[in-house]
Amino acid sequence: MHTVTIRLAVAPEAEAVGARPAAVLGSFGDAVTVVDGDNALGAVREGRAELAAVPAETLRHPLPGLSVVGALPRGEPRDVLVVRGPAAPSLSALPGGSRVGVAGARRHHLLGVHRPDLVVAPFAARRAPMAAYREGAIDAVVVSAAEARSGPPQARTDLLDPRAWLPAPGQAAVVLVARSGEGPVRDLKGVGVDPATLAALRTEWALIQALGLDVGSRLAALAMVYGRWIRLWATVADADQRRLVRADQTGELARPRELADAVARQLVARGAAEFLP
Repeated sequence: MHTVTIRLAVAPEAEAVGARPAAVLGSFGDAVTVVDGDNALGAVREGRAELAAVPAETLRHPLPGLSVVGALPRGEPRDVLVVRGPAAPSLSALPGGSRVGVAGARRHHLLGVHRPDLVVAPFAARRAPMAAYREGAIDAVVVSAAEARSGPPQARTDLLDPRAWLPAPGQAAVVLVARSGEGPVRDLKGVGVDPATLAALRTEWALIQALGLDVGSRLAALAMVYGRWIRLWATVADADQRRLVRADQTGELARPRELADAVARQLVARGAAEFLP
């Protein structure tokens, strides 16, 4: 492969997802230089980097002057229940009254729908539930699979069934962002980027936009690619945590927007419009 020089700005949260952007792009050899990623998108806009590696879950659209040009292979997208010691390892078996820490509206409301007898301990910061768990302040936490890896060795974990507990759109994925019309886009082929992951992410992002929502909403969604087809599952919980509306459909891989629009219409037809913002 010919030599290229890429300055890569890796957002701190991207490493926490579990993908190693610099290692994946390391097939370029020594030509990848990692620069300060505290403001990864800003580094690309200002010309201090050609590429930014950022978590797909945090990306807001549109991106003025920037384009998503690739996605690294997605990690485990499901949420995980982390329980201390000999306690019940599954959500359904947790004793009533257990204090369960969560971050974000999606997990908060899903927990309220599935186990209204538990005490939800909401946290504003992503890492705060695991910190409270390590300190013994709560009985269990629901976090991403990547976050669960930072739990104590004696903790017991249970991957939550995605049919009942979908992840956040974009969860467990890292995308590569470049300046629109510029950057080493042509050089990314065959060096660790994953077209199937990018197609799934575009479908999940399109669903957010079709419903008029923002990152961090109560929407849960997961798209998966099967050959030339893609399937999209979605759920939304109401603010009172009493009801969960579900939808899923399969569409053509080349038409993510149409699939997202169809699933959005299905959610609305089943009653989600009553409690969507």
